[in-house]
Amino acid sequence: MKVTKQTFATFTRKKVPLANTIHHSSFIYNQFKKLNLYKFYSNRVINHLMSILISIFISGYHGKTTDFAKNSSCHRTTIAHFLNSGKWNDPLLSDALKQAVIEIIYSEAARTGNPVFCIVDDTIASKTKPLSRALHPIEDAYFHQSHLKKKQDYRHQAVAVMLSCNGIVLNYAFVMYNKSISKIDIVQNITKELPVPPVMSYFLCDCWYVSEKIINTFAQKGFHTIGALKTNRLLYPSGMKKKFSELAAELSVTHKEKVGSGKHFHNVLCLSEAKGMDIKMIKNAGGVITHPYGSVVRSLLVGILELCVEEIMVIGHTDCGVQGMDPKVLLKGLEKRGVEKKHMDIIRNSGIDLERWLAGFDSVEQSVEDTVFALQNHPLMPQDIKIYGFIMDSITGELKRI
Repeated sequence: MKVTKQTFATFTRKKVPLANTIHHSSFIYNQFKKLNLYKFYSNRVINHLMSILISIFISGYHGKTTDFAKNSSCHRTTIAHFLNSGKWNDPLLSDALKQAVIEIIYSEAARTGNPVFCIVDDTIASKTKPLSRALHPIEDAYFHQSHLKKKQDYRHQAVAVMLSCNGIVLNYAFVMYNKSISKIDIVQNITKELPVPPVMSYFLCDCWYVSEKIINTFAQKGFHTIGALKTNRLLYPSGMKKKFSELAAELSVTHKEKVGSGKHFHNVLCLSEAKGMDIKMIKNAGGVITHPYGSVVRSLLVGILELCVEEIMVIGHTDCGVQGMDPKVLLKGLEKRGVEKKHMDIIRNSGIDLERWLAGFDSVEQSVEDTVFALQNHPLMPQDIKIYGFIMDSITGELKRI
């Protein structure tokens, strides 16, 4: 083939091992053929692309066009002109590669049942700061905050999105960050392109990308989010707003583990009460157990056995309406709503103490303690289940363990 012969001649003149050249050229040619690139690109474009890829495979790439020129028949300025101003449709190549990555990763997920992981992070490449009188500064290079250097650094920055399944990791998108659009919006736009995976899948990221916008977009595509949290993030346990650092400080040491090495340790808050790290909530008036074998205890046991619940939190709150509730007032209210007294007498004659069943409590703290004690000593409660009691301030949302 004309393309292959030209490429082979180039590598032969530059004393590149011919066996490696043939192997890589054949592989790249077959991949281009699968992507149907020969239908859309000229031989000149194909030659440039093959030369660049073969150079990377054989001698590596260190950020300069001279790396490509070493293994090409073209001068480095010709290659630079092709990359900067060449008349070829690079979005077409990008879309073809994305489709190929989706087919490989999603097919593997469907075949094995293993989850798809979408991994997002940004990377940097520091550059030499240009002179103030430079006419042509480096394209898309800006000053970005460096967390390692703890100062502004002149560099390229790009957002990388990888897809992985069953040990296969492939690059899906690599987008230069030039400050015209936020990194959050870059990731959101890429996420909208993704098809829904065939199995339960996960989005992995650091604390920069844990935002409501990205989490919701990934959720719409069938991805659950696993990411780090900044300590100033706002959470809503039991519907009350609270900083992550405050919530972590209020929970006992049994809820936290220190991870890390050397002098660098981080507190990791464990809220994995149920499969998929969900929090299952059972609400009733007063948060009390009116019968040891009623629906509340039954629901707790189902959660433990079927949903992998490991911890139970009994949470009362201040200004609870059940506190000081008079059962006689409630029974009179039922009569006013048309409930006949004879029905109440039938229930009493069946052995049910209506007054006790409808009675409130004098102290929220004591009620929570009694509920925790009843659950801890319930004959059907597994001994490895941890049970805690809390009081939540209904005004500030402060959660206090008792």
